[in-house]
Amino acid sequence: MDKLSILISSYNRSDLIGRSIGSILGSNIPQGLVIEIVIVDDQSDEKTWEVLEGYKNDPRFIIYRNERKTGAGGPNWNKAFELSSGNIIINNEDDMIWHKDYIKILYNELKKHDRYTCIFGMYIQCSDPDDLRPPKTRPTNPHPRFGFFTGIPRKYTDGTGEHVSHNQFFCYREFFDGLDELWHHYPGTGLREETDLYLRILKLKPPRKFITMPEAYLWHVYSKTGKNVRSIVKIRKGDSKNHEVFLRRNFGRRAPFMIIANKIYNVQKAARDLLGGKFLEPIKSKKHRKE
Repeated sequence: MDKLSILISSYNRSDLIGRSIGSILGSNIPQGLVIEIVIVDDQSDEKTWEVLEGYKNDPRFIIYRNERKTGAGGPNWNKAFELSSGNIIINNEDDMIWHKDYIKILYNELKKHDRYTCIFGMYIQCSDPDDLRPPKTRPTNPHPRFGFFTGIPRKYTDGTGEHVSHNQFFCYREFFDGLDELWHHYPGTGLREETDLYLRILKLKPPRKFITMPEAYLWHVYSKTGKNVRSIVKIRKGDSKNHEVFLRRNFGRRAPFMIIANKIYNVQKAARDLLGGKFLEPIKSKKHRKE
């Protein structure tokens, strides 16, 4: 019997966390698999914590609340990993709504491969949790493209909000063998940590294998809650330090120049966040660029 540990980092998502958990519990679970949901809450407000406490008596759940706020998803996932007991792992966000066959498709594909393979699905960006539309295209699994000066990853997209979910690792626990330094000690947050992990795995000899299943998808519902608004004056120190480690590790001599460029990027990003805009749009694939 396999056990899937679903690791969730949570912060101020009272409007969505219940919907997200409900979609997981309503999933079609294949024979031979049981699930465990491990939620690490980063000092959320009372409403969010009330929602999470409602699952404490369910044996499928492990609910943990940080003593101090970390302000980042990476440490929360790391803690959830330590608390989990499943031989299969997937990390997830608290504003994702799962398609009922997401787990089933990924699990069936994983069983066809060795223990050092990671299976990805895809996610669809949306703003309304009551308007969940199926994907229009079938994205492949390209390597992330990086800004030459900043090292900021830019992933290909179909142009309609559909993306390969490189940040949702569906894999056997052994997939992380050899990555203990990163998985347990890296004080990362969000995409930067995940991209570093992605690149380091590709560099391993032999490299870990990545497989994308476009028919497995979930929805990323953008919410006004649960986001830490960055200050123009004080960029979150964890983010900057985290990205510097990532740049030095992966870009060598270019790293010092990229660190300076990244600090400028952060200030611009903070200003645009405060104005409610987006700084960097995903790149359209060549196929869709022609259309």
